[in-house]
Amino acid sequence: MAEGTLGKRIHYGSLEHESDVKAQVDLEAGVTSGNINISTVESETLEFSAASVEAQEKHAFALKAFEAKRKAKSIIVPTDDNEVKLFLRRIGEPISLFGETKGDRRLRLRTAIAAKELDAEELEAFRKSEKDKEALPGKKEVGKKEDKTFYTPASKELILARKKISVFTWEKSKSRLQEQKRRKVECEIAINYEREVAKKYSSIKCYMVNASQFGDRRPLNTVAYSWDENLIGTGSFSSIVNIWDSTTCNKLFSLIGHEERIVDIAFRPEWKSIDTSSEEVALVSGGADCLGLLWKIPIIPNEIDKTNTPTVSAVGELRGHKQRLSKVAWHPMGKHVATSSFDHSWRLWDVETCKELLLQDGHKNGVYGISFHPDGSLVATTDLDGIGRVWDVRSGKSIYSLQGHALQILSVDFSPNGFHIATGSGDHSVRVYDIRQLKCLSLIPAHSSLVSQVKFSPASGEYMVTGSFDKTIKIWSSRDFSLLKTLQGHEGKVMGIDIGRSEKTIVSCGYDRTWKLWGPDF
Repeated sequence: MAEGTLGKRIHYGSLEHESDVKAQVDLEAGVTSGNINISTVESETLEFSAASVEAQEKHAFALKAFEAKRKAKSIIVPTDDNEVKLFLRRIGEPISLFGETKGDRRLRLRTAIAAKELDAEELEAFRKSEKDKEALPGKKEVGKKEDKTFYTPASKELILARKKISVFTWEKSKSRLQEQKRRKVECEIAINYEREVAKKYSSIKCYMVNASQFGDRRPLNTVAYSWDENLIGTGSFSSIVNIWDSTTCNKLFSLIGHEERIVDIAFRPEWKSIDTSSEEVALVSGGADCLGLLWKIPIIPNEIDKTNTPTVSAVGELRGHKQRLSKVAWHPMGKHVATSSFDHSWRLWDVETCKELLLQDGHKNGVYGISFHPDGSLVATTDLDGIGRVWDVRSGKSIYSLQGHALQILSVDFSPNGFHIATGSGDHSVRVYDIRQLKCLSLIPAHSSLVSQVKFSPASGEYMVTGSFDKTIKIWSSRDFSLLKTLQGHEGKVMGIDIGRSEKTIVSCGYDRTWKLWGPDF
């Protein structure tokens, strides 16, 4: 290298420090020249222009209209134009528009119901988001209780009962699925079944009142068929359960034991009145006195003394609820009874020992409706907040929530197919849920007043019956949930309904103190 000349400089070690210094110098130069803008405040909000806001609103409106049309396709509305006008008036819509046809009016009703459902869903989503915000750190209120899932140890009796129920449900579900498979695979069975369904639907359209009987001096609250359809039980506001001959409509026995009005009764599954050797409990009743009572039905006398009805005393008490009972239900196995109550709980009882096996919390308001899955694996309960829950009886876990009703759910029933659940509500509607898809399958604007009870046909499940405070009973197809027949005859609110296992007759009771038998006009 010549003297006075400089060669390339060689650096030893890392160049990170020098590169950071160079980057900082370049950044300051960019800020000085105005090419880089760095805010001096902690946060900065950039507002949309008026055109952008308007475009967003149009897009949101279009999406909502599209979603409303999609929902409207799954909503069943009445075919009678007078009923359509009645529903439109009830939801605050004009009953008729200039130049509107009947079909246009039905379409408008569908769209209006779908729009209200979407508004309800948006409100629920907003409430949920607000709750999520409150749950953030720093937003928690002092002394506010948190909703937590908790488990309690099961007693030995409950564990043993669950084992027996598991075996029972396995066999029941196996036979049910095999029958459904045979009906789909074997052509001859499928054809014969469809013919029977068509004949059943044709018969339903001829239903009328076949018999009517005064049941008590005070309004009747509940009615039930025995398994063999030979007996009918009614419960009234006078705290008495009466047992009737379904053929002659004569009163056979009076079951006296409750101190308050009867809220519900249920006959034991597969109990037969003609089996004189049976010493099993035949019926359970629930009352507003917080008690469930178990009854044995004596041998039916050959001659009926109409002036002096024999009385029967209870053989067992289900005591534990803190407030009035709402409904009672037998487990399909016939060894256990479930009761729902206004004390926000439902309970499972052993019939032989009258011992409480399970006290299940989970509802935030009084529990009202209760129904077991036909296999006995699940139980559905509903409450006065308009929420339903499906529980696994074998584990005690809540596996699905039935949501959508605006008011209290007063009745719930499983379909014999094993995957449909129907609920009747104070919002005058019936909802049908599919527990396979975990969604509401159909919304039926069923009545002009609250729906007091909903029942699937117990053997086939091919039709559904609803009773209402509008004094009517309606029969619906379970395939497309279209209206098959409206039964009118009660002079007061329809309080309870039941369907015979042969699916040939329906029994109802009402606030007019009568119970009525409905069947085809032969």
